[in-house]
Amino acid sequence: MFNIGEYVVCNNGGVCQVEDIKTINMDGVSKERLYYVLSPINQGKNRVFIPYDNPKAIIRKVMSKEDATSLIEEMPDIKELVVDNQKFSEKKYKEILRNSDGSELFSMVKMLSNQKKQRMDDKRGLVAIDEKYLKIAKERLCFELALALGITKEEVEKTITSRFH
Repeated sequence: MFNIGEYVVCNNGGVCQVEDIKTINMDGVSKERLYYVLSPINQGKNRVFIPYDNPKAIIRKVMSKEDATSLIEEMPDIKELVVDNQKFSEKKYKEILRNSDGSELFSMVKMLSNQKKQRMDDKRGLVAIDEKYLKIAKERLCFELALALGITKEEVEKTITSRFH
């Protein structure tokens, strides 16, 4: 499990710091059940509460510096995400965000960024739903890589943008 002060990635909060492990006082919730109290690093004072013993919760440690370096080195070879049917694109985006896999996130960011560039060249904007998920995926990926590598989010953004083609 995780300790107070550790950084983790969770499917509904992105990169978070474990702030506490405690019971919570809320109607309909067992007073005995322990929860992780997570503080998303990019959302101010928001908190995410995840049951300590929830097997369905997707929560993992932030990738190591070595894993982050390997991912960045592999980025030019990672293929763009392919969504065969646009009607199901949001479902696919949510699945990738829930899994929080760095390669999948980059594949999604790569596809949506390239689509955005192409649409801007054609004097059109990215579809709102795609824009929303591009922002979320890029933030999650950049925050995790920045934390793992000990650099700024902006430095990570420059690095990954250079690896799209």
